[in-house]
Amino acid sequence: MSDRIAIIGISGSGKSRLARELGARSGLPVVQMDALFWSGSWRPVPEAEYLAAHECLIESERWIIEGYVDAAMAGRLRRAD
Repeated sequence: MSDRIAIIGISGSGKSRLARELGARSGLPVVQMDALFWSGSWRPVPEAEYLAAHECLIESERWIIEGYVDAAMAGRLRRAD
């Protein structure tokens, strides 16, 4: 199995469920992009903060990241297996 998996799709498409199932089977840590992008009360974090956190995350050796299409997605896909 891969060590870095990117799951991308629209809202309600089953990304979170698939990520949780793959995480349970593989032992890979699961990260939801919503947790990185949104702060309390569904307010977006500052863009520079989000991009720095995303860059740090994708440099990790093992992950499943589920999320949506955004400007940082290209880096995520480059690192994914």
